[in-house]
Parts: sequence; C-alpha cells; structure tokens
Amino acid sequence: VMRPEEAGIPAWEGTPEDNAEMIRAALRSFGAATVGFIELDDNTEKLIYSIDPDGKELVISEDQDVPEETEDQRIIPKSARWVITWTVQMSQEGMTRCPTPLGAATTAWAYAVNRAIQSRLQGFLRGIGYYGLGEAQTNALGIGPGFAALAGLGEMSRLNRIITPEYGPMVRVFKMVTNLPVAPTKPIDAGIMNFCKDCNTCATYCPSGSLSTRREPSYETQGGWNRGGVKTWYENALTCRNYWAE
Repeated sequence: VMRPEEAGIPAWEGTPEDNAEMIRAALRSFGAATVGFIELDDNTEKLIYSIDPDGKELVISEDQDVPEETEDQRIIPKSARWVITWTVQMSQEGMTRCPTPLGAATTAWAYAVNRAIQSRLQGFLRGIGYYGLGEAQTNALGIGPGFAALAGLGEMSRLNRIITPEYGPMVRVFKMVTNLPVAPTKPIDAGIMNFCKDCNTCATYCPSGSLSTRREPSYETQGGWNRGGVKTWYENALTCRNYWAE
C-alpha cells in the first residue's frame, strides 16, 4: 500500500475521537463484529507479551522511532501508545458441534477471517500515514481477553474468557498496536460477571470438568498454563485440551 508521502499528499490528521470512529467503520467493513481502543501506559503495557508464541522477545523501546523485527526480537516504539482491539463473531451452530471437526472448523474459520482483517487494517493505516503492529501468528502480541475487557467489548466470565453483550462468548478477540492516536473506550458493567457467580451452567455441563464451580472469582490459579494476576475463575486447561484431543 502506498504511503501518503509516496503519493505526494499529507498524512491523515484527525482528533482521537475522529480516528476511533474512522477505524471502527473500517474494521466493520473488513468483517469485525465489535471494536474498542486502549491507550498503553505502565499498567496496560503488562498485557503485551514478553515473549511471542514463536519465541521472539517483544520489546517496548523509548530509543526507537520505527518498529523493527530482528531474528530474536520485535521492537515496538514507545510512541505507539494505542491498541485497537476487535472481535470476530463465530457461528453458534458450528460451536455446538464441539469437539468435532465441524466445531474445530468454526474456530479455525474465525482466525482465517482475521488474517484478512488484520492485513486490511495494516494497509489502511499505512495508506493514511501510520502503522499497525499485529499478531505474528495466532494468539500472539498480547492477552486478547484482557484487552477486550479493558476496551469494553465484554466482561470476563466463569469461562475465563470474554462474554460480550451482543454475541455471548461466540467471538474471537484480536488486537493491534498503532501510533495513530485513538480515543480509548471504557470497560463495561453489563452484569455478566455477577450473573456468572450464580449461573454455573457452563461448569455443570463441561464434559471434562475443567471449569471452576466456586461462586466467587479468585486469584488462585489452576496450573502453569494460567498467567495469574487476575481475579477470575481459572480453568484447568490441561484436562480441557486432553478432552479435545481424545
């Protein structure tokens, strides 16, 4: 995609509110379901991974003006202070077929759709004079549910995943770091996490018994697969994944 300076025109300049509205409209046209924004600070930076799934270190650098990728690092300039986060809606009909190839295909489809969305958003940002640092592979860059909760796209739940007001848990969450200033969106209280305290339906019917049945969320993790530091209902991912594999 041609940069503005290559086309002989100035880069886009708008207010953070205008920029957010523009990016939301663009992402919706690319196939996203809902869109939110977070400003990075010393606290929210903790949601960026230290190490990406492929083993490369993620470094936020005050000494670098442009992003760079080396053999063992991905360098994010400190000037890139915003995270765009969005959801891709999944098929409820497809997910009822889990754990079967049809259920797995429903999940894989959402990730495949997002590869196109991410590429288009990066091209869009480049075309207006900015950049977007996306996921190098599936579930890379940072913690999707954390970004989604802070951006107000949903609430954490007994699933230890995001549940949205619009689509329930039938979404996948994606994110991108950018140097385009966007107005942050706020977390929500739609009553979802409080509802989870008494509902327990997902834990009751989980065939592998991997979900917590405690009434109150806790900081106590289930194992090394849980990152910790969040008050939630931590799942036993080992028994869950083994059940899927079997």
